[in-house]
Amino acid sequence: MKKIITLLLAGLLLGTTVLFAACGTNNDESSTAASDDASSASPADGSSEAETSSEAETSSEPEESTGIPAQDPAVEEIESYPMTLEMTSDTMFKMSCTDELGKPFSTTFTKKSWGTWNIADWIYDGTAFTGGSTDWEYVYRAGATASGWVWSGGNHGNEKLLSLEFYDGETDEKIELKKGEPVELNRIKIVEKTQLHLGDEDKTYCDVVRTYTVVGRQLSLDVDYAFTEDTYFWLSYTCMFPINKKYGLYIDFKNNDGTTKTVETLEVGDANYNGPMHKGNAASVCEMYGKTNPSYRFYAEVFTIEDSLNNFANADKTFYWDMNTTHNKLYFSKFNSNTPTKVAAGTEWHTSCRWTFVADYEAPETSGEASA
Repeated sequence: MKKIITLLLAGLLLGTTVLFAACGTNNDESSTAASDDASSASPADGSSEAETSSEAETSSEPEESTGIPAQDPAVEEIESYPMTLEMTSDTMFKMSCTDELGKPFSTTFTKKSWGTWNIADWIYDGTAFTGGSTDWEYVYRAGATASGWVWSGGNHGNEKLLSLEFYDGETDEKIELKKGEPVELNRIKIVEKTQLHLGDEDKTYCDVVRTYTVVGRQLSLDVDYAFTEDTYFWLSYTCMFPINKKYGLYIDFKNNDGTTKTVETLEVGDANYNGPMHKGNAASVCEMYGKTNPSYRFYAEVFTIEDSLNNFANADKTFYWDMNTTHNKLYFSKFNSNTPTKVAAGTEWHTSCRWTFVADYEAPETSGEASA
C-alpha cells in the first residue's frame, strides 16, 4: 500500500514540475519579443525613449533652422554721423550731411498723393542717383482670392498712412519736426505706420510698421507685417533699388553659395520698358557701379532671407531690370509669377534690408605676381 501511495505522489510531483516548466518557457518567449520591440525603438546611444523625451522637453538648445543663412554684411554698419533733418515742404523732408571727402550728401523722402511717405532719392555733390520716380521699400501683387491681384504698397498706392514719427536714433527721444526748423542729429529713426489694402482703404488686410534708420550715406529699413485677413500673393518685391545707368551700369550678384555673377547692362536701354531682366540669382547682397565715377559703389543687402525672399524658392529670385533709357532697377523678389500663395490672417513677417553708398571705393589689391 505504501508503495502504491509513493508512486502516486511521485507522478503528481513530476506533472507539476512539467506544468511549471511549460509556463516558464511561454513567459520567456513573450519577454524576448517585448525586449526586441523595445530595442528597435530605442535610440542608438542606448538611452530609453522616456529619457530622450525628457531631454527634449528641458533642452534650451534652439532647433536647427531649415532656412538659408544671411551673408555677412558687405559694408560695416555706420552707427553715428553728424546730420541735419529738415522738413523742407509739406511733401518732402530730407537728411543731409557733409561726407569725409567734404562733399554734400542727402536722402530725401516724399509724400505720395494717397498719404504715405516713401524714399525718393540719394543726391551726392549735386548729382541725383536714383531719380525719385520709383520705389525702394516694397510692393505686392495681392488679392482677396486666388482669382486675381492688384498692386499694393510702395509707389503703387493701396496703402493707408496711420502715423509718421521722428526720433533721435541715439536716445530714442521723439522729435516734433516742423517745417523750416532743422534738427541736428547723429542717428535718425523714422517710424511710419500704415495699412495695406486692395483698393478700399476701409478694408485693410495687413498692419505695417516701417522703421527707417538713416546714418550718413547708409539707410536701413525694418518692416513688421501683421496680417489681419487671408490674402493671396503673386510675384512681389520686398526690397528694391533704382539707379541711374551712369552709376549702375554693372551689377555684381553676390550669391549666397559664395559665387559672384557680374552683369553689364545696356548703356542706353529700351524707352518702352521692354529691356532684359537678369533673373534667377540667389543673392542677398548686390553691388552696383558704372563707367562714370567707378569709385562710386552702391550696396543693397537683405538680412532676412526667409521672410524677405522665401529662401529663394521662386524662379525669379534676385534680378536686375534694364528698365529704360536712363535707369536700371534691382529687385529682391518673393512668391511665384503664375501660382498664388495664400498667407493666412495672423501671420507675421519681419523684413530687414539696407542700402549703402560708398564714394571712395578702392579695388582690393591682388596678391602674387602676375603670370607671363
